Amino acid sequence: MGAHEPLALRNRLIRYAVNRLNLRAVALETDLTYSQRLYDYVLGKNAETDSALKDAFTLGFGEYPENLALLHWLREHNATEPAERQVHLYGVDLSGQFYPYAFRSVEAVLRFLERTDPALSGDLRKQYAEVISEFRSDKYPKLQQVDKNAITGKIQDLVAILQPAEEFSTLVHEIAHLCGAEIYVAPATGCA
Repeated sequence: MGAHEPLALRNRLIRYAVNRLNLRAVALETDLTYSQRLYDYVLGKNAETDSALKDAFTLGFGEYPENLALLHWLREHNATEPAERQVHLYGVDLSGQFYPYAFRSVEAVLRFLERTDPALSGDLRKQYAEVISEFRSDKYPKLQQVDKNAITGKIQDLVAILQPAEEFSTLVHEIAHLCGAEIYVAPATGCA
């Protein structure tokens, strides 16, 4: 049996669970951070071509037509449902640490803060400039342990700043991705 049959079965089970069991969240094995585009797509917040949706999946999962079919079905379903009955889609894989883009998570947090707290954002952008430049898979492994510990501390500080707020669902994705990337590249000093 190839990959197509299990994915087709998965889609049937998800449709059943949504329609009969009131399922409101679907988690797929794709990158947590990049899944924001998929999340927005199924909720009708953006329009994406199939090519762009394929690219939003990581590790080649966008190449399976069943994954695109699931996205299209979820979007169609959500278009007919009130907000409280819409199905949300989340990527749960912390695979971003395999790419040189972990710094994008820090940038996403700072962009969010630019909208919600510009004064804090300006200060943090200065403090995190070095983290952004060093938190890449091509540079991070070459750092001394003390420098890795400093990056971990700064990431934990960012989490602490944002933890009390409840309105950060997208931001939680970014922070979790940050922690996952940090744990991958430095298990002994990862986010706690």
